Amino acid sequence: MTHQEPELPTGRVGCDVIVVDDFPELATAIAEALGGRGLSTRVALNGEAAVALARNYNPVVALIDCVLPDIDGLHLIRKLGDAWPDTTFIAMSGDVGGISEDAARQLRIKAFLNKPLPMRVLAQAVERLVRSSGGRPVDRDAPSTWISLGIGSPAGCGALTIPEKLAQLR
Repeated sequence: MTHQEPELPTGRVGCDVIVVDDFPELATAIAEALGGRGLSTRVALNGEAAVALARNYNPVVALIDCVLPDIDGLHLIRKLGDAWPDTTFIAMSGDVGGISEDAARQLRIKAFLNKPLPMRVLAQAVERLVRSSGGRPVDRDAPSTWISLGIGSPAGCGALTIPEKLAQLR
């Protein structure tokens, strides 16, 4: 089943989800689970590849690993947020305890997922985000609601405060 990707006026192609993770097996498993739900998905295995995708694609949702070999995942989310102003971000990691909800809201992160990920729950949640977006732009002033996945925490152990995390991102 192929999902038709609309051509956007900026020359970018719309797609449902971008997955950025340096573990190819996990990135592929996520992409396959989402593809099985009819979502068009692209994969990048590092920050540089994600930035390259930003030139050509405009996703509804981006799943970004917080620990990448070439860039901090939260810094990448900030960078991609400029290229993808209407994209919703989901941060994921096996090593990071979380970030403060305020810092996440500023970066348009709707959830923080701890690895290992329960694939079925992840696929259902991402599908809900994509289907509910209806192609509408993100309202930056609207209150941010965390998607309920039953896993992870936006502010787990060792979470940094807003000034600490934003200072790191600069």
